[in-house]
Amino acid sequence: MTRSRLMAVFLAPVAAVSLAGCGINSIPTAEEDVKARWADVQADYQRRADLIPNIVATVKGSVAAEDKSLNDVIGQRGKATSIQISANDLSDPTKVQQ
Repeated sequence: MTRSRLMAVFLAPVAAVSLAGCGINSIPTAEEDVKARWADVQADYQRRADLIPNIVATVKGSVAAEDKSLNDVIGQRGKATSIQISANDLSDPTKVQQ
């Protein structure tokens, strides 16, 4: 074999190994990226779960305010449509007519 042919035979495996080694470090790096992003997702889920009691408390407060308003409106409507007359006013026809 000639010298150039012999050199090609030895350099071909070295070149193949060096090119194959380029991607070896990218796999663990990509795996760590995936783990970091999944940790971000889990942190977001936890943050949302922590906010649920605040939302429940807000809704309970809103319901209490709405309940008070509704009771006030019902009471005022009942007073507005009711007739309030005392026993002394029954003898006076003008008071009865009012």
